[in-house]
Amino acid sequence: MHEPLPGQHPNQSHWRVSLGLTLLYAALGVPAAIAHRNGLAALPVWPILQALVLAVPLIAMSVVDLRSFRLPDALTLPLLILGLARTRLEDPTAQLDHGIAAVLGYTLLASLAYVYMRLRNRRGLGLGDAKLMAASGAWLGTDGLLSSLLLASFSALAFVLLGPRDGQPLSGQTKIAFGPFLALGIWLTWLYGPLI
Repeated sequence: MHEPLPGQHPNQSHWRVSLGLTLLYAALGVPAAIAHRNGLAALPVWPILQALVLAVPLIAMSVVDLRSFRLPDALTLPLLILGLARTRLEDPTAQLDHGIAAVLGYTLLASLAYVYMRLRNRRGLGLGDAKLMAASGAWLGTDGLLSSLLLASFSALAFVLLGPRDGQPLSGQTKIAFGPFLALGIWLTWLYGPLI
């Protein structure tokens, strides 16, 4: 995260990031909302409520991760539980699939984190990322799990290759918060469905 400009309060930069992410999430949601709205006589309250319950924690987690390189359990675990609860309410027959996806999501990123630590003797991914991936499985099921990870990976790669570096050379020591990219992958998959 960038240092605040001279004369700028540290929280001002966080508010800007929060506002920017909120606008991005809203803009990405507009086409999906329009497509969903077509043919409906009334405002679809349940999908809007679900979208808010998903988007608000994803934005909050992104801001926290950008600031501290941590995804706190206080945000990831409730999102996981809400995803499983939403599945139970909306489609009880999908509960097993979403539960399996949550376990797979956690196991995949926790395993990657472990292997990276053993090979490089330093942390690459945190368990917060694994818990967020578990929440992805809880919300998206096995069909959406891989899509959210692919979208996260591609967007992170694009950021690394094209994003601002403040004159700093890219190296193996460069720290990048992966949580915001995971959150974006989850949001896009939630809105538009799996890639395949």
